[in-house]
Amino acid sequence: MVPDVEALPPGWIRERYTTDEAVIIVVWARYGGPHPASGGEPSRQATANATRDVRPLVKIETRTIEVPVSSRTARFRQAGTGDPSRPTRQPTHRTEERIVHDRYVERADLAALCPGILPDPHPDLSPIERRRADRILEIAQALDVDVLRPRYGWKKKIKVECLKESRLFTDDTFEHTWKTRETWAKSPADIRPDSA
Repeated sequence: MVPDVEALPPGWIRERYTTDEAVIIVVWARYGGPHPASGGEPSRQATANATRDVRPLVKIETRTIEVPVSSRTARFRQAGTGDPSRPTRQPTHRTEERIVHDRYVERADLAALCPGILPDPHPDLSPIERRRADRILEIAQALDVDVLRPRYGWKKKIKVECLKESRLFTDDTFEHTWKTRETWAKSPADIRPDSA
C-alpha cells in the first residue's frame, strides 16, 4: 500500500462503485497510480493487479428497463414518405423490456480492500448504533425507499422488518435511531458523484 494516501474527495464518496471506478481507486490506493479525480492513465500492470483484487468483490444486480424499438413501418413514417393525411392505427414507437446486469462494488468491500481512503460513514455512532443504522439502510435499500424522505407508510414497513431482529431492535431503539437519521443517512442525490 502506498504510504500517506489521503482520503477520497467528497465527489467520490458513495455507497456503490462501478467496477471500473473501483479499479481506478485500487490502482491509486494500492499500486501508486494517479489520483482518481485527476483522470491520469495508470500503468497496465497496476490496472491488471487492481482488476485481480477487485474481481472477487463484484456483485451483480439485475433489473429490467424499457427501451424504444423502431419497426420498419415506424422508420418509414418518420422518414416522411408516408401519407400524412391518412391516420395510422399503430403507434410509431414501441417499447421492449430488456434485462440489464449492473456490476458494482460496495463501499464497505472497497474500504476493507483499501483501508484509510474511505472515511467512516457514521463517525459519531457507537458500534451498536452503527449496526442499527446500517440495517435500516439495508432494509430501506431493499424496499427502494429514501430514508431521509420516505413516502407515507414506508417508515412503518421498515420498522416491521427491523423489529423482526429482536436482538438488535426494540420499539424504542428503532424510534431513537430513526430520529437521528439525519446524521447517518445520505440522500441518493448526495451519494452520486459530482458531474464536474
